Amino acid sequence: IPTWDGNTSTIVSWIQKIDDYSYWSEAINEQLERIIPMHLTGSAERWHYSLPAIHQGDIEQSWDQLRQAIVSYYMNCKFWEEQKAKATCAMYQECGNTRKMPSDYYIQKSKLLNLSGNWDDASLISEIMDGAPEIWSTILTTELYENTVEFQNAIWFHKKTLMNLSNLMQLSKFDKPTTNMYEKKNNFFEHMAWTNLVGASTKLPPPRFP
Repeated sequence: IPTWDGNTSTIVSWIQKIDDYSYWSEAINEQLERIIPMHLTGSAERWHYSLPAIHQGDIEQSWDQLRQAIVSYYMNCKFWEEQKAKATCAMYQECGNTRKMPSDYYIQKSKLLNLSGNWDDASLISEIMDGAPEIWSTILTTELYENTVEFQNAIWFHKKTLMNLSNLMQLSKFDKPTTNMYEKKNNFFEHMAWTNLVGASTKLPPPRFP
């Protein structure tokens, strides 16, 4: 049984894992309500044992009741707003991370999107492409994919090409023409006016003393 420390960024995957255990058999499902509290750590443990003893007893009657209590406390309106914001803002190359696998980006963003609302396959694909480099559209023909499974398979198949193209785009942003400074320097001297002091002549020798 996996532990959970109250970190809301992992709450969904943790609940899904516990749900999987509960489907194994009725016997396991009946034991989860007694086992799960012992696998809460950190802030989750402190929250659970801060509840009145009577309420603790009520929610420990079944995993369904305990899960509902956890969801009500941690997955509130603010949680959903934050997840939606994360989903729409998630980009492939956040913080200049050009080594991120395209497949990891797909999994991360699709997970956030599905968590923030109900998306059909076409909308999900469109949102994922919005956060990807534009050059991906030259490789991934999104209108040909009937569902997200085909889209995910295509991302995995073209992963090296997508990474290489993304890296080239990232490097091109930092490439600057080397002639600009040279041209500016030449233009500066071309427009500079050379003057002599009043009474001075180019035929006269320079002064002996400054």
